[in-house]
Amino acid sequence: MRLVLFIAALCMAQPSLADPFKKIRRAIETKQTDTLTKLLKHPKSIVRQRAAAGLQACPKAEVSERSAAPLLACLENSNERDYVRAACGQTLSVIGEKRAVAGLIGAIGSAKGDARFLLVQALAVYRTPEAKATLEELKGDVDPFVSSAATGNAQ
Repeated sequence: MRLVLFIAALCMAQPSLADPFKKIRRAIETKQTDTLTKLLKHPKSIVRQRAAAGLQACPKAEVSERSAAPLLACLENSNERDYVRAACGQTLSVIGEKRAVAGLIGAIGSAKGDARFLLVQALAVYRTPEAKATLEELKGDVDPFVSSAATGNAQ
């Protein structure tokens, strides 16, 4: 009986991922940019990724004003997980944040797998000389998804 009570107490003491996900869902539904921006600092990477992606549902002007700096910091953080950086890069491209180009190019160079593809898609939104040059280089990438994204968007 003591063991059952101990396990029950231990389970209740563990922070649940359900709470941040509920908070994210509510924030997206009510377009709470500030709540989602705060969640970019959450200790769990999946929460940071979902919060970054959720910002795409908020008004662009609000996200640009309140969230661009934390999103840029996330994108430029080489210690951040690739999929979180990709979500930050995608959101920055949705709001048209021009300062994201250098961060996207840097993240593409170090990212792997699907995150790299998503970063290339985000970069394709920009028509700067740096973005065009990087997309041109990526046309010959060994990853067929990356090269396809670069080919389709580099023109």
